[in-house]
Amino acid sequence: MKNAIREIKEHQAEKEETRKIRQELKRLNRIFSTMRAQKENDAAIAKKIEQIKQRRERSANRKKNKADKEAQAAEAIRRSTGLRQDKNEENRPLQIGDAVRIRG
Repeated sequence: MKNAIREIKEHQAEKEETRKIRQELKRLNRIFSTMRAQKENDAAIAKKIEQIKQRRERSANRKKNKADKEAQAAEAIRRSTGLRQDKNEENRPLQIGDAVRIRG
């Protein structure tokens, strides 16, 4: 009889122990899943920040290239029409490719 009671108590203790272990495991699993979700969220935020930085850089490069192209086009137009940027250039000797106007 005593052996039977002892065995029942041991089995009951084992059940209680496994229940506690399972509860602890569930708790740890919830903690790790929230940490994983936070890491994924942080990674997504970092990716978006990097995309925004790259977009700003591309925009700045496009603006710079556009300004350079406009300046080159304006210079080409000045050269083709014979307009000079300042008065000192008017007295310089003619060169090949300069636009000239012949009166006559």
